[in-house]
Amino acid sequence: MSSTMTREEREHVFDREQRQRVFVVEWFRVLRRHRPAFAGFIILIILTLIALSAPLIAPADPEAISGRDRLTPMFENPSFPLGTDQLGRDVLSRLIYGTQISMSVGASVVIAATTLGVTIGLVAGYYRRLDNVLMRVMDALMAFPPVLLALGIMAALGAALLNTIVALSIVYTPHIARVTRSTVLVVRDVDYVMAARAIGVADARLIFRHIMPNCVGPVIVQATFVFAYAIILEAALSFLGVGTPPETPSWGNMLDTARQHMRAIPSLAIFPGVAIMVTVLCLNLLGDGLRDILDPHSYNK
Repeated sequence: MSSTMTREEREHVFDREQRQRVFVVEWFRVLRRHRPAFAGFIILIILTLIALSAPLIAPADPEAISGRDRLTPMFENPSFPLGTDQLGRDVLSRLIYGTQISMSVGASVVIAATTLGVTIGLVAGYYRRLDNVLMRVMDALMAFPPVLLALGIMAALGAALLNTIVALSIVYTPHIARVTRSTVLVVRDVDYVMAARAIGVADARLIFRHIMPNCVGPVIVQATFVFAYAIILEAALSFLGVGTPPETPSWGNMLDTARQHMRAIPSLAIFPGVAIMVTVLCLNLLGDGLRDILDPHSYNK
């Protein structure tokens, strides 16, 4: 703390930090009581650690080609515990690096879509004149099936990891925007907001200080589902050949290359499929749990 702060200011900062620590501890305690959500949270932490430590724990270069070791079944060669694909690339290493790709894409999409969606939702919900225009644009985007909209954007931008993030962010921004707007429409007419507006509080302060905190809970819940949907759609785009480049060790690319050899070596498709299933399942469990925890009417704290 700065030495120029008064005693009252230091006490205020200390009390605020103390309340924040108590809130985090209390939130974690409530999360532990909701077993499915806590299980999803633990799995998500494990997947995040795997993604962050991929260069350290991967046994081989995921892009290294070995014609001599191509299509090695699992457990046949100790150097390749989960076998190799048709180019001789280590399946285990590609699976680990695929975790990094999927988690980075999902996190990036959540950050971008949440930032844009919350901004649009706050503006549309608070300013009635802009509501109709912004929401009709969001409705137009939501009218397209997510896969078709993402395919169209990727066809215009080209196959690349950054373009995949941009496309998925555009696809899922309306979902966050509508959740935020629906919350703003309720909160903007409550007594304390109307009282703040009556005494001349600026719109920006009113939105970010009094309205936006009420949107945090629904947005967090929706963001967990967007995370899961983004991972599924990224894998679908890669499987169709319009997502991440073919040499990139993503789960969708692994499924794409495995379909030609599924009968001979089914493990090539099983492992990336299970990885996608586990990741999406843990995010859905966490999202359902957070929805219950943050809603006092559906979960007894």
